[in-house]
Amino acid sequence: MTPDLTEAQKLALVMEESICVTAGAGTGKTYLLIQRYLASLRYRRETEKTGAGDILALTFTDKAAAEMRTKIGTVLRDDPSLQDAWESFSRCNISTFHGFCLSLLKEFAYEAGLDAGFSVMDELDRHELVTGTIHEMLEHPPRDLFNDTVLLFTHLHESTIAKYIRILLPKWDEAKEWFAGLENDPAGVLSVWQDAYIENVEDKIFAENEGFETFAEILKTGTKQEILWSLRDWICTDPKISALIFEIEAAGYPKSTNMYKLGERAAALRKAEQRDLDKCFAELTRSVTPKEEKPLSADLIEHFFAVQKILASLPTLPAAGDPSTKVILEVLTSLGKITRAIRQQIESEKERIGVLDFDDLIRKTLDLIKSGEIQRTLNARYRYILIDEVQDNDPAQTEIIKILCGDPKENNRLFIVGDAKQSIYLFRGADVSGFNTFQKVFAKKPVELDTSFRTVPEIIGLVNHVFKTIFRDPTEIWDAGYGELTAHREGQNGSVTILRPQGEGNKAEMMINEAKLLASWISDSISKERLAVYEKDGTSRPARFGDVAILIEARTHMDKLRYALELYGVPYTEEKGRSFYEKQEVFDFTNLLKAIVYPEEDISLYGVLRSPYFGISDAELCRAASNSGGPLIWRLRKYAAEHPDSKIGKAVGDLARWHAEIGTEPLVPFLSRLIAESGIAAVYGGLPFGREAAANLEKLVGIARSRSMNRPFSVYEYLGILDTCMEEEFDEREGTIAGGEDDRVKILTVHSAKGLEYPVLALCFAGNENKLRVPELMFDAKLGAGISLKLAGEKTGETFVKVCLAPKEREKLLAERKRLFYVAMTRARDHLVISGTNGKEGPGANSFLSMYDAGIGGYPYLPELITEVITEPGELSRIRPKVPEGWTDTPLPAKEEGALQSLTAAVKNRAPSAAEEAAMLRGTALHEVFEGKPAEAVVKRYGLHPAAAEEFAAKYAAFLASPVMQNAVKSICEQEVAYSFEGAPLNGVIDRLVQYADGSWMIIDYKTGKPSARELERYESQLAVYFLWAKRLFGTDPGVCLYLSDTDEVVSFTMDEERAKGLVAEKRGERGVE
Repeated sequence: MTPDLTEAQKLALVMEESICVTAGAGTGKTYLLIQRYLASLRYRRETEKTGAGDILALTFTDKAAAEMRTKIGTVLRDDPSLQDAWESFSRCNISTFHGFCLSLLKEFAYEAGLDAGFSVMDELDRHELVTGTIHEMLEHPPRDLFNDTVLLFTHLHESTIAKYIRILLPKWDEAKEWFAGLENDPAGVLSVWQDAYIENVEDKIFAENEGFETFAEILKTGTKQEILWSLRDWICTDPKISALIFEIEAAGYPKSTNMYKLGERAAALRKAEQRDLDKCFAELTRSVTPKEEKPLSADLIEHFFAVQKILASLPTLPAAGDPSTKVILEVLTSLGKITRAIRQQIESEKERIGVLDFDDLIRKTLDLIKSGEIQRTLNARYRYILIDEVQDNDPAQTEIIKILCGDPKENNRLFIVGDAKQSIYLFRGADVSGFNTFQKVFAKKPVELDTSFRTVPEIIGLVNHVFKTIFRDPTEIWDAGYGELTAHREGQNGSVTILRPQGEGNKAEMMINEAKLLASWISDSISKERLAVYEKDGTSRPARFGDVAILIEARTHMDKLRYALELYGVPYTEEKGRSFYEKQEVFDFTNLLKAIVYPEEDISLYGVLRSPYFGISDAELCRAASNSGGPLIWRLRKYAAEHPDSKIGKAVGDLARWHAEIGTEPLVPFLSRLIAESGIAAVYGGLPFGREAAANLEKLVGIARSRSMNRPFSVYEYLGILDTCMEEEFDEREGTIAGGEDDRVKILTVHSAKGLEYPVLALCFAGNENKLRVPELMFDAKLGAGISLKLAGEKTGETFVKVCLAPKEREKLLAERKRLFYVAMTRARDHLVISGTNGKEGPGANSFLSMYDAGIGGYPYLPELITEVITEPGELSRIRPKVPEGWTDTPLPAKEEGALQSLTAAVKNRAPSAAEEAAMLRGTALHEVFEGKPAEAVVKRYGLHPAAAEEFAAKYAAFLASPVMQNAVKSICEQEVAYSFEGAPLNGVIDRLVQYADGSWMIIDYKTGKPSARELERYESQLAVYFLWAKRLFGTDPGVCLYLSDTDEVVSFTMDEERAKGLVAEKRGERGVE
């Protein structure tokens, strides 16, 4: 036995029985898997002669499989007693679950009903196939599904139908039997629903309340058709409810009050016909709120609200004669028929082109190994089976394991490692319930690894303290228990820091403050070398930016974090996520390709000409494009012919040459040549974060390379893929910087960080709540599909099945949220930072910070656990670029030293308040909408409330309809201004420059709010700078005005050259310019 193993690890290496191991974070499970593999090779080798080909090891990721192969191979190569195993190691079976399934289907292709030459389609190909098939089916349904399609469109939006189908497709093997039953026997489905209704009512009565025995008896003895009547009778005969109604009637409340409505509606309920009962119940529960003052008996009021709570939580009774129930059954039937047809078309197309998707690999493998002959073959082949990360398996993968290994109680073949506390992929179908159930089939209880080799004692102490409370007393199969960890590391000091910014403001303001506090802490800690991190050999060194990782739950508020990090000069990179396709260099490269392929597409051409590829100013573009009408490229070609040596002349020539070369060589060499000939790499080399931008360009070329490996791939297809990825926000990791270590702070989601560790770990925005949104479509094998549906004359509401399934699903989501917090905290190696603002409190709170508070008993500062609590950012300590040796600056003439750099920024040099920053953020977003960008995309990117999208779109529409935009023939957004006035440089940006049909020009500046008289004077000075620039450029006096977006007003100024010069001179004088 290896001498440095813990007692728990030694138990896990007992070879005489199958073993289940639960491995907490950082407890050495990878090492243990390797030791178990080696132990399997050594076990009874004299008689069994076990070789590497006899052992199957399955991991969760390709990286983990490669690491395991490398480490095992090193041991085998260096151990003389295992030379025969080393010789056979090239045939080892160490792979991911999907990789194993792929190899099995290739080997038994005939038995699986497949062509042996099949390939695996990637997620983008699958997305295009599924989306295209759904769209085609809904737009052009076959004759036999036409009425079903019409029915769906009657009650659902097209995007909702498509969403429901996309959710159903991966579940179809499980769901098809229920939908067939619905189609053939809707009455049977309705009967199941009614039984579920009675069970639901019983649960509500007995599980959540006491003292309702009378109704319980009625419920047990009544028939299904009598349930609603029983509810009514129960309410009307309940003595406390009757007493309450009597008090209300006796009190004589005015008709306008809720208390009067309560008595009125209770009386209506007593007289209601069966078809009106649901409506009466709903009105009754809305009649009174607990906050209203009422001089009534407290016990009667308390009792009423207990009844009200029951009624409000009950789903609507599905009844045979109910029109709503009839519509729900019809809609679900049609949804099932159309989904079945789409599934068949998708499968036929995949078979035609010879591909499988990743779900097919699992599904078809499961079908394959159910064959008795295949089972016997595999059982004889794999003597030992090792499975990692079992908690992340879906039910089909768990079933494959069971078939491969047989009964673990009767053999020693199976070794599984998992941790219910780290199951965080519910949205992918991973079911921790399967792991918790699987543990019970082993002969002995799971071996628990309880020694953390990763994390310092300070952090382990906090983790134990918090999660022994959070994971206390698991009751459901999806809950995780907690066993305390012991820290193995000694003599290495770590820290726990809590950042809790104080102050008031809206959510956006508080999150900006929080991001700035975290950025300040990182900048200060690294620049002043306040943190020591430890290498594997135990030596310490000062922490670098590359040692820091910031974990966020979602990328919704990334803009705030970027802003704060850039403000404090903290270099960062965004690990795998949607941000790759939002990068400016990705947009610019896409615009370059579009300008080459589709030269008459004005927007892309404008974009690339203003980008670093050509660096043409708006002023020059404005001059060149001022020729006669037509697409922009026509006007630029005419200008280029007259000015061949200009920047525009060169750009037009390059674009024309590249356009002519389309199709003359394969795509990848063409893209590489574009990058080389454009000189963009040299440009990026001189820009901040230029290395990252260059790496992302190589990533774009790599994407093209991977797509063109098996078939010719055109630039047109490539552009289509880029557009799809941008629109659908596909995940993609940023490009890797070649050479040396990447000394940037890493930003990634908690899900992306699973299985990783970082010397310095910061959990940001930990105070944010999660709404625990259940899937739009939910499915249960017994009850079927639950959806949201709009019925005639009613708002969109949840169907009976969804109401029944949603509470349990929310419990699962909350349980996973606790596990997500555990995964986040346990990524830290030496230093942990938890950053968050105080939010919702009480039983409904589910933010990481509220869990933390509950875990430590509500005390934000425990000296024995927490190193430091910080509430205010430190001094602004930006990281400045280093000045090259021997460099000296050239002093400006005295007159220019105080020159006015920009009248646009004529505010004092001070830090804005949180309210001002929020207003600036809103103003910036609104400006982008006024540039013509989609309001929804802008609002999402800036993390504003979704309602702002509608508001911004309406404001932009009002602006376009305003007098200043009438008769406009040319409109330029964000026109840069730069020129010299009396020896001083002036610059700025015109929000909108408009030319009218009569040739005149108008300068428009957008403003929010209602400017004061003093502000109007300052704005007029800004406009004077723009006026003089336009006067020089066009030779005529332009008009100048402000557009007030909040009030849809135009404020015009009378200005000529003399007044403009006076205003500019006056403003320069105020700033001390001689």
